Parts: sequence; C-alpha cells; structure tokens
Amino acid sequence: MLPISPLQLSQLAAAAEPAAAAFYSYPMFTAYFPNPEQRRWKTRWYVRNAIKIALEYGDVQATQDLQGIAFALPPEHTHLPVSVFIRSGYWKAPLVLGLRDFYRSQACEEAVSEAHTRWMQTQPHYYLWGLTVHPQAQGRGYGKALLSQLLKKAAAQHVPVYLETHTENNVSYYQALGFECLERVITPSYELPFWCLVWRPQDGGASQ
Repeated sequence: MLPISPLQLSQLAAAAEPAAAAFYSYPMFTAYFPNPEQRRWKTRWYVRNAIKIALEYGDVQATQDLQGIAFALPPEHTHLPVSVFIRSGYWKAPLVLGLRDFYRSQACEEAVSEAHTRWMQTQPHYYLWGLTVHPQAQGRGYGKALLSQLLKKAAAQHVPVYLETHTENNVSYYQALGFECLERVITPSYELPFWCLVWRPQDGGASQ
C-alpha cells in the first residue's frame, strides 16, 4: 500500500499545483472556466481555497509526493455555512475569476449542493469533496490508496461516503470500489451532467 499521510497547511501551495493540473480537463472546470489560457490559474486558486477549508474543517490526505490528494468533510461539517467560504477567501471570487465565470460556477455549485442535500439530507456521512491525481501519476494506485483511507474511517464510524463526479468514466471506477450510483443530474442552463454516488459500510467495498 502506498504511504498516505495528512496534508499539512505548510504544504497547501505545493499541493494545489498538481491538484489543479488534475482538474484542468475536468468537465466541471472546463465549464466554469472555458478560456483554456486562464483555466489553469483559476482552477488552482479555486482548488487551493477548497483544500484550505478542508484542512480546517475536514480531512485532507496526500501521497508523499503530493501528486495525489483526497479532501473530505466529516459528518459534522458536510454542509458548511457561507461564512466559512467568505473567511477562506472565496469572497474574492468575483474579482479573481471575473463576474461571468463566477456566476457560471455558482449556478453549477447550486445544482451540486441541491442534489447533495436531496440525497443525504440530515443523514450523517462523509462528503468526498475532491479526489485528485496528477495526470502523470495516474494508473499507479494513488486514487484507490487515498480513497481506502477515507472508507476505512467511515466504516469505523458506520457512516456512508457521498460524492459527485462530472466524468462518466469515473462512475464505473467508483462502482468497482463499492459505490452505488444514485442518479445522473443535468445542471440547468449549462447542460453539465454529474453523477451522485454513495458508499455504505454494509456494501463492503474498499474498506475491507
């Protein structure tokens, strides 16, 4: 098994770079930031803030080379208030990203949040906010090793793990690890599909 350890705040900037590279061609970010010349730095800024929040309120695990990162929110923090995002720096988003890209990202995030709430409601669960592996490190088992850490923790607490993916090919990947696909959702106005999945302790999967 690959060595996995908690990400430290001092590693945040270094970790954001490979995470942004992993997300560069991800459908969610190509929709948020359609200009390819701006997408890399906008995605890096966006992801860096998300990881920063997860470091404070959740759990961030990384491979030793920081090429693979998983950031999740625990049962007590799966639905964070707006104030948390403001304090983390997201209040700058309209200025940093530009109004058009900001409003586009918010419309898509609202659809994701609505689906999350609809499926999980008040049920305690872990929310896998992001699982990233640098393109050059893919195929080495980084993703499975990172995910296994989270599933073991969730199994010990007898709670499910919920996630969304905007890539259809990822659905079969997660299903092979014990996740159930709940539904396919189309983001209104942007025709951006995403899939909602859940792993439950009784399903077995990667916690074994």
